[in-house]
Amino acid sequence: MNEVFVFTGTLDCFTRKQAQQLVIVLGGRVQQLVTKETTYLVAGKQPVTLFNSGESLKRKQALEKQVEIISEEMFLCLCIEQLTKYQKIESERNFIRDK
Repeated sequence: MNEVFVFTGTLDCFTRKQAQQLVIVLGGRVQQLVTKETTYLVAGKQPVTLFNSGESLKRKQALEKQVEIISEEMFLCLCIEQLTKYQKIESERNFIRDK
């Protein structure tokens, strides 16, 4: 995967820790803060209150640093794509080994 992810907000399908572990298993890295190394900010649901517009500090930092902001759904698509690549590589290895 070789990407660097930061998470903000509440995710529907995972806890934040589970999502972070998935990134690591797929070969990516996780950061707590948005930096110039960050590839994606995964934006979950943000609470909206009378005193809060729902826009997180991480989101503002990502916009300033021109980091791509993606939804949880897009994050899942990236993970599935990576898993599919691993599965294909493993199948090819098994095919070559079995020859």
